Amino acid sequence: MGRFQTVDLSQASTSRAEANEAMTVAEAGLEIDVEMFSAWLVLAAEGNERGADAIEERLRDEFRPAFDAWRAEAPLVEIPPGRPFDLPLYERLAKADVREANELFRQADAAAAAAQTANQTGDDFVLVAVIMATVLFFTGVSTKLRGHWVRVAMLTMASALFLVGLGFMLSLPQNVGI
Repeated sequence: MGRFQTVDLSQASTSRAEANEAMTVAEAGLEIDVEMFSAWLVLAAEGNERGADAIEERLRDEFRPAFDAWRAEAPLVEIPPGRPFDLPLYERLAKADVREANELFRQADAAAAAAQTANQTGDDFVLVAVIMATVLFFTGVSTKLRGHWVRVAMLTMASALFLVGLGFMLSLPQNVGI
């Protein structure tokens, strides 16, 4: 495995782990918000102001602005229609972790693609080495053969393979990242 492929795979792995962690945090935050809102809604519907106030004091900072904006839509004694989760304010505040996780997933995919490209480049250079080894084989064998035309045919084939190998090698990226 090439040095560049190893670095890219390491970056992809790190980004994917960070993305998974960020997504877990985002999902946990959403779950907490839903649970707290559900508990508040039940207590408010029952008329238990003290319990509803206790829940409201413990809302996450990411949820509080959306909750307050949602509550402002109706008088204090009524439960407003809809949910605070539907407000654009909640989308901006609480979904930041999801956006971060998605960006980390994108970075991981880009690093994995770079590793794939580095792997293919390495495979291509191995193919060039095999072609050049075949050139050496045909050239060496041609010196051991007795017929003039057979030697010429072997050297012609070696020359053709050499040109193909050279052309293929020159088409590959040279000194990338060094």
